[in-house]
Amino acid sequence: MSERAVAGYVLTHCRTMPGLKPDHFTERIYRRIYVAATKREGKGKFTIPEIRLALQSKTDPGDSISAEFLANLMLEAPPSHLIRQFSDELIELGRVREAVAEADAFARALLAGEPAR
Repeated sequence: MSERAVAGYVLTHCRTMPGLKPDHFTERIYRRIYVAATKREGKGKFTIPEIRLALQSKTDPGDSISAEFLANLMLEAPPSHLIRQFSDELIELGRVREAVAEADAFARALLAGEPAR
């Protein structure tokens, strides 16, 4: 829910959130949208065709996003006064994922008999 809300917001307002990075998104589509929005920030609002062009995969031309999906995403975007909560949630989830990955790497190293760091 948070990823979709933030992606819809940044598309609608062409404004990224402080502290939020593309890596904080787990779903590829929302990560791609956030990256496109960061490149567009400060240059005015997106039109649906511009968004689709910006999101077009250079490696997989068949990997396109429908105009209907993008329009719905923009229509469902939360109001500005609520977006900070969604953004903070994504940042915190990103921190948790990083901590889990570090703990996993540490545990794997211990199991492999490597010295603890």
